[in-house]
Amino acid sequence: VADVTYILTSNRWYYLAVVIDLFARKVVGWAMSLSPDSNLTLKALELTTKVEADQVDDVSLRLGSHYTSLKYRQRLWRYKITQSMSGVGGVIILLLVV
Repeated sequence: VADVTYILTSNRWYYLAVVIDLFARKVVGWAMSLSPDSNLTLKALELTTKVEADQVDDVSLRLGSHYTSLKYRQRLWRYKITQSMSGVGGVIILLLVV
């Protein structure tokens, strides 16, 4: 699962992209930036592929331009990762069982 959130520091906003392995329940990739663009999400994805090697095969995403950009989709294709996301106005709801 991947998503981007924002964090207010003392004087500016930072954007955090995170990729979580739901099976292992751990963060496997993350990146921070001053702008929420496809470069931010690509950095998190790159770290994920370095940590998890060939174990990533599906990623569920929120709908956003940084996840639908051509660069991001090409990178997913290169790593043979299937992209799934909710439709416009839809929400993916994930429940983690403790």
